[in-house]
Amino acid sequence: MVNQPLFFMRHSFASPSAALKSYIDYYFVFENKTDNPSAIVDVFPTPGTSMVFSFGNKDIHEYTHQGKNQKPSYEFAVDTYVLKKRKFIGRNNFGILVVCFKPWAIHNFIPFHIKEVPGQRIELKDLYPNKMQQLEEKLHHAKADSERIFIIESFLLAILKEKPISQKMLKACSMIKKSVGMMTVCDIAKKVDLSEKQFHRNFTESTGISPKLYSRLERFYFAVTKMKQAQTSLTDIALDSGYFDQAHFIHEFKNFAHITPKEYQKNEKNAFFGHPLNS
Repeated sequence: MVNQPLFFMRHSFASPSAALKSYIDYYFVFENKTDNPSAIVDVFPTPGTSMVFSFGNKDIHEYTHQGKNQKPSYEFAVDTYVLKKRKFIGRNNFGILVVCFKPWAIHNFIPFHIKEVPGQRIELKDLYPNKMQQLEEKLHHAKADSERIFIIESFLLAILKEKPISQKMLKACSMIKKSVGMMTVCDIAKKVDLSEKQFHRNFTESTGISPKLYSRLERFYFAVTKMKQAQTSLTDIALDSGYFDQAHFIHEFKNFAHITPKEYQKNEKNAFFGHPLNS
């Protein structure tokens, strides 16, 4: 089975309400409402965490063991930092709404620290068992994205517990993003007036991952963005993305995506990407 190109999928973006804009970057909705019996969705590593909410047909499966097997996917889940490419197959008339959080914000909505469960998908029914049935019923009857977002925002506001975030860590996240992960941990620590050890500890506590891994995710995400948007040589993309050389770029790309940059550019560039690029 081949991946369905992006144009077979309805996809849209939406901004959070004023009450949640401090925590959420955007909402991303994708839906398969064509005559195609199924569609494959690739979810690549990104420098962020999310919650996913299914609507429509709930028959969504995740590929496991290098694509040889499938297992049912959770309908409502927390995605901690995705560190390896995932594949999902959804039957006709399925849809997913993704809540894309700011790097530090997921901890305001979950009763655990994501550094304890890196790269995992946690079922929301295990975290909030008394809220999921009502949420599922409301989403089932919703007819438009705006209505779905209102329902999910109501749920998020109900579970919100404000946890302060250091201004130094906000500044650090901004510097890593603006530099596409090219600033060293040592240089960032100096900019926020912390020792390297203090900075590493504070950053991991705030975001759930180390500043070095966060920087690697920013570089990879930027590289994939460039590959999807322009006909640029892989050498130029590697340099623009902050990789030392082509070999470093290939190694990092294979680590996150399970394929080489050349294979991705040739065979999967137009496949649907489960998280939006350059939103």
